[in-house]
Amino acid sequence: VDDNNNAPNSNRDSSSVAVTVATNAHGSLLTASEMIEHSKRFILPRFDELTKAILQFTTHHMALVRLEVIRLIPKLATRCPGIYRRRYLDQSLTFLIESASSAPPPKSRVDVRPTAFSAIGQLASAMRDEEAGGGDIMGPTVRIMKVNPSFIDEKKSDEIDHYFVELDEISDFNKRINTIFGLISE
Repeated sequence: VDDNNNAPNSNRDSSSVAVTVATNAHGSLLTASEMIEHSKRFILPRFDELTKAILQFTTHHMALVRLEVIRLIPKLATRCPGIYRRRYLDQSLTFLIESASSAPPPKSRVDVRPTAFSAIGQLASAMRDEEAGGGDIMGPTVRIMKVNPSFIDEKKSDEIDHYFVELDEISDFNKRINTIFGLISE
């Protein structure tokens, strides 16, 4: 914005704004990575907030930003595998499998596939860490999801959060194991 008349600055085009936004997103993800890596238990009270913010970037148009999300998924899962399994594993596996199976666009210099393959393995390892709250990755899946407040009867709502609990006898990894191994044989 030009200081003289508050009109848009003609020197700044939309592509430079997009690059700035992507750079800020990538920098934020790098900062989050360091926080997860070095914060020990400090990050736990904000785990959901941080995880949701990071997973919002799975659809980002720049491969470098998606690459950083791929690197962060196993780190998040390692930090708190029980919560991660119940709330974010399904979405994360879908994103990682799509990333591992999609060739980069012709003009892109960033190929996320090798990192996605590695992240799938690291994610499986994180889910098995029993000391941190993990367990059998092939066992039943329990998902806990927050219910949208618009679905709650206002008369019965007393300003508390409501959750939906779903039990699936087949784990998220078990459902996708053929897809994961299919990626290797392609």
